[in-house]
Amino acid sequence: MSATNLNTVAPSEDCMIGMVLHDKERQFKIYETIGQGTYGPIYLAQLQSSPFTKVAVKCLNKAPKSSGNGQYRDMEFHRLEMAIQMLLNGHQNIVGLEFAIDTEKCLFLGMEYCSYGDLYEAITTDTSVSHPWHGLTTDQPLIKRAFLDILSSVAYCHERGIFHRDLKPENIFVGADGRLKLADFGLATTDFWSSEFGCGSSFYMSPETQDKYFGAGRKCFTYYNEKGLPVYCTAACDIWSLGVIFLNLCFGRNPWKNANHCDPTFAAFMRNPRVLMDMFPLTDEAFRVLTRVFALDPAERCTIHELIRDVQGINQFFKEKSAPAAANRAAPSAPSKAPGVETVSRSNTLTGDSEQDMDVTPSVVQNVEQPSPKASSIKSTSPTFEKPQPAKLAKPFPALLRQPLFKSSNRPYSLSDIDFNNTINEFTLPPFQQHHQA
Repeated sequence: MSATNLNTVAPSEDCMIGMVLHDKERQFKIYETIGQGTYGPIYLAQLQSSPFTKVAVKCLNKAPKSSGNGQYRDMEFHRLEMAIQMLLNGHQNIVGLEFAIDTEKCLFLGMEYCSYGDLYEAITTDTSVSHPWHGLTTDQPLIKRAFLDILSSVAYCHERGIFHRDLKPENIFVGADGRLKLADFGLATTDFWSSEFGCGSSFYMSPETQDKYFGAGRKCFTYYNEKGLPVYCTAACDIWSLGVIFLNLCFGRNPWKNANHCDPTFAAFMRNPRVLMDMFPLTDEAFRVLTRVFALDPAERCTIHELIRDVQGINQFFKEKSAPAAANRAAPSAPSKAPGVETVSRSNTLTGDSEQDMDVTPSVVQNVEQPSPKASSIKSTSPTFEKPQPAKLAKPFPALLRQPLFKSSNRPYSLSDIDFNNTINEFTLPPFQQHHQA
């Protein structure tokens, strides 16, 4: 692939408008800027021949490794994101990748254009009647269908050994076909165990991803690698995020600002999980599912396939008579997205808020002042705890063994199959090979 006149143009410059991207025999003309990503602008472009497809062009800025500029990631992470997107291409609930074009200044990713916006907007704004998810937070069958769409995309990722680590409504889009589609794999990983703490957006992060020693006081569920260093299960942290998204769909609210000891709402939940029933008019069956999703011990959380099964079996999520009016369930004053705000970087630091966050006003702590997410982050200082025993070493959870992450022992593709020197030029997946779960 080539990109005419793009090698010397920085993607943040206004002169990008009107430029043409060349993808083999196809030409995509850039018309306008439609957003600002963490690492560069996002443009709207259109194919200049039939069927005149519109695409969202994501620009990933390049910077030399020696630059030390925290605004950019190394090129290896750009290519990892592209490779993950390629491996997931073709699923109806994942935003598709149309093309990838490499230039001297940046890597252009042409993504499926979702004209209806993201799920956050569908939850917090009064959408038009023509919107596929109009009246979402008041319609329980619609909520169920939306959540199952999301679960389907996450299951597809987990089956292929890919874990998102930044699940939230802003990263879920409404496609032209009306389906919800997962996007933004910038923080995704293929590591089942990770030591990259602080990845994600604070409202949706599990406690063990924010504080590496969260379980040390309990001496039962802080996990360690072979060197005795704390690690967390990336699959389990995705499950936690899905629980928060479920409450977003039903009530337009977050249960807490930070899942750590300093958050009064979460502290109340740790003392008694039934606090959720006081905060939200959940049915007993919905509450039972959430207790498995929000299990403090990651090993006790349900897997994605178990969660799909449980959600399919729920007839009613919340009590209609006790449920607040639709106007109250939706966030009353959702802040607008702040341009240029980073949710988190690849470095192991917690940067704080999600770009957009829903109102948090659970009645159980409504008179308690909530500390800001940044101020309430637990410092990662090592407490006094016993030397890790062999039983505490990181290994597959019993629950995950009962319900394998993969549908079979064979994985269709692995990132190791991808030749990064050829992907940009050829944009073809490798032939099917068999890979066995470690």
